Amino acid sequence: MADQSIIPEKFIQLYLERHYRLRSTAEQALTSLVDYVNFFPIAMFRTSNKVLTLFGRFESLAGSPLNLDTLEDWYVMLNANVGIQREPQPSRNPEDSDDSDMNEPADFPVAPNDIYSIEKVRRLYTHLAEEEMKKMKRREDELTLDDLLTIIRIRHIARERISKYIKLPVDGIKVIIENRKVKFEISCSNCCNQVRTITYQGISGNYKVYFSNGVYYETHIKYQTLAAKDFFFLVQNERMMFRQLGMDMTWHQIGINKFKYPFISFHRKVQKYLQTLNHQLNVVFFAMKFFERPDDPRTFNQGLAMTILPFIRPDTLLTLQFRVWKIFNEPDYYVNMNTVSQTEQWRACRILDLWCERIRIQDYSVLTGFDIVRLLNLPQEDLDKLVLAYANFISPPGDPWNKFWYTDIFVRDTLRTEYNEIIRRVVPKDKQLALYAKKQLSRSFGVLSWKIRIGRKIMEAIRPERRN
Repeated sequence: MADQSIIPEKFIQLYLERHYRLRSTAEQALTSLVDYVNFFPIAMFRTSNKVLTLFGRFESLAGSPLNLDTLEDWYVMLNANVGIQREPQPSRNPEDSDDSDMNEPADFPVAPNDIYSIEKVRRLYTHLAEEEMKKMKRREDELTLDDLLTIIRIRHIARERISKYIKLPVDGIKVIIENRKVKFEISCSNCCNQVRTITYQGISGNYKVYFSNGVYYETHIKYQTLAAKDFFFLVQNERMMFRQLGMDMTWHQIGINKFKYPFISFHRKVQKYLQTLNHQLNVVFFAMKFFERPDDPRTFNQGLAMTILPFIRPDTLLTLQFRVWKIFNEPDYYVNMNTVSQTEQWRACRILDLWCERIRIQDYSVLTGFDIVRLLNLPQEDLDKLVLAYANFISPPGDPWNKFWYTDIFVRDTLRTEYNEIIRRVVPKDKQLALYAKKQLSRSFGVLSWKIRIGRKIMEAIRPERRN
């Protein structure tokens, strides 16, 4: 074992910096440093020119090394001056564990040494990461999706608190929950609509992260935990505007004709992170696929949808899309949307897309006041309820639609219905309501369906815009 006093401090820091640039973790860098020092005789470190030759690219040891003992004080002072807060750490709940059959792995093994402490290595990593993030912040208007992947990779290996203030080059995120995987599809309309993916995978206690640019590495953090933390990082900046935010699920097949429900700890962890924000997310289009599992009360009453929906800013939301997932070869179940329909976000959006076999509506008043509604299932016996709900609809005070409004409802209907007869039968004479229906191919959604236009003065060529 080489004596620490013999090894130049500058050499140690440059060696560790090389590992940082290679995106090794602090634990991996320290282990490599110990192995390197133990491999060469002590005399090697007394001859500076031999050390420089062995070190390769970083040939110059000129200049004073960083005083890592004072870096922590500088770091705390910087945080106090700019108001940086420690990142939120949601409380842990055994019910939200990634898997019921996996335990939290131990920390990455570190070889014993008297050269450098892991705390000093982490302080150096923090300093290097902070310096790199400052450069990213100065050119945030020019960042690309590849820069975003670099930022996320740095966050995985170093503790820094500047990246959260960077406006990221992202305006679309789709999260796909797969079997023991969480996949992000990240897009940016300002980057020629490019898409980058990040996949978090966990199998038999091994946790891996794959980037679309070919980068792959292992991690000791559970895959859903790391995915939830990265998702929160992507959406937490108040200046971010997302034209699309989607939460999807795929089949979870574990054998021949054997399927299982997806793990839901990702949703629960994201919810706890979002609860720490003092603002809501700016989202234009929000799509959510969820399920209600009979033996899991956390999924009752659209529980999974409610982990995200309440944290979206209502006055930016234009379209809501819901789909209900069910396990393959199990009996159908139906969701009445009784909880999400009471949210401010539901009432604020203009387009409501419920084109799903397993969605049923009980109170049709929740479908009033929209520009467009897509409802796959409208039973014949519920037509009277639908028409009566619109007859009783009252526009909010000051709404430009107050005197003339209509809603286009797209339904799957194989029978032509005399809607005017329904109006004469169920609508009071003092209510002004008009309605017509025709079968057409929806330009927006590409499906052949019945288009029901219902409202007041529905033949008006122009109706006032409800949003600027």
